[in-house]
Amino acid sequence: MEKDHLKDLVEKGFSIAKIAENKNCSKSNARYWLKKYNLKTNTTRSSESHRSCFRCKEFKSRSEYYSRRGVPGSSPYCKVCTNDQTKERQRACKAKAIAYKGGCCEICSYSKYQGSLDFHHRNPEEKDFSISSLKLKKLDGIVKKELDKCMLLCSNCHREEHARMAGILP
Repeated sequence: MEKDHLKDLVEKGFSIAKIAENKNCSKSNARYWLKKYNLKTNTTRSSESHRSCFRCKEFKSRSEYYSRRGVPGSSPYCKVCTNDQTKERQRACKAKAIAYKGGCCEICSYSKYQGSLDFHHRNPEEKDFSISSLKLKKLDGIVKKELDKCMLLCSNCHREEHARMAGILP
């Protein structure tokens, strides 16, 4: 390994793991060359200005990570990846809830796009919580109990159902 290139990586704040990845070698090998050239990386994680996202593997500024347990920028995933994972998890849970309710609108049988399907409480007085407001991680007994109080409707039929309840439609 060339000393100048290794020195540049250390000055940029690269960790031993990042240096090894950059040089396509093991961490042990990177440590060996750092020691040989008497170079030291910044070993305090919280003071690193940049780090690598575990999901997308991109090297980003700590400001591009959410805080965890009160430590700024300590999430293992960057904000973009965290948000993408949340959307994926919520869509998967909604798909399970839709499948539990039969997979299509109970009035017109629409089933093309799950984003157009809503859960309508038959009796708003019995509503314990709104299904859409939950940050669902799994379809458990509490959620299924609430889904049993609902009809699965496409967005159009859902609006018409609310209009019927308001006396606008017969």
